Amino acid sequence: MALITFNVEIDPKENKLGLHEIRVRLTQARKHKRFNVGYAIKKTEWNSIFY
Repeated sequence: MALITFNVEIDPKENKLGLHEIRVRLTQARKHKRFNVGYAIKKTEWNSIFY
């Protein structure tokens, strides 16, 4: 069984309100799945440490 890792990221596309969705990316055996967490922010509010 492969190790599962995760990363928090923002959607590069803006929604209708000019905000970016926050997503969690899960990786197992080089395959990714992304899940929206239900929040959106401005790109300038994103902390680049996680990006």
